[in-house]
Amino acid sequence: MSSTSQKHKDFVVGPIGDKPVSALAGIGEVLGERLEDKGFDKPCVVVSCSRVHTAIMSSTYQKHEEFLADPRIGEKPVTALPGIRELLGKRLEEKGVRRPRKVSDGG
Repeated sequence: MSSTSQKHKDFVVGPIGDKPVSALAGIGEVLGERLEDKGFDKPCVVVSCSRVHTAIMSSTYQKHEEFLADPRIGEKPVTALPGIRELLGKRLEEKGVRRPRKVSDGG
């Protein structure tokens, strides 16, 4: 068994091509098999999904920043919060949370 850093060095020496997903540093045989069972059979599939996830998280962060900067935050429905979709919004409203509000930092 090689170390993660050695595995990474071996992986980046040449094209990804048809290397198995278990060739990625940090992914052993067991996790590699599980990923393959889920359709992540090649490293490029995993890397592609990682890039999509990063883009989504970046977009959510930007929406969150814009939301907090809006002075009319308390007038918006709870579903206007980034990450709160309709189903969760309905559940929150059932619990009495109808509008978002800023919570002071105690200062």
